[in-house]
Amino acid sequence: MEKPRSKKAAAVWTALLVAALSVTACSPGQAAGPRTYQYTKDGYLGTTSANPNLALNPGYHTYQTDSDIVHHQMKKLPYVSDVHVRLDGPIGYVKLRLPPGMPPDMAAGIRAQAEQDLHTSLPRYRFIVTIMR
Repeated sequence: MEKPRSKKAAAVWTALLVAALSVTACSPGQAAGPRTYQYTKDGYLGTTSANPNLALNPGYHTYQTDSDIVHHQMKKLPYVSDVHVRLDGPIGYVKLRLPPGMPPDMAAGIRAQAEQDLHTSLPRYRFIVTIMR
């Protein structure tokens, strides 16, 4: 037959068990519950760091910077000697000066390339490109 344990021994064992459980429950490790994310303190929950230069935003450029982009793109085309740009709301009017003796099919190719480059660079505008000689 076994000896009955005393109340004092049972209290010691209970205290040790509670202490062991509290140590393991409070140990550092994986945090319980939902994870939190640290956004940048920009007031937009981090969207400015995700899309800092979203070019489709209407307030991203001014007409002057858009006009500078058009001039820069058109100067890359061959045979273009002068560029006139007028931005009127969502429509951009671009006039390209080409040499007077250029064949019409070559001028049409340059015009098509200009429209494609402008649509790629500034998709929020609808450009109308004309050729001057």
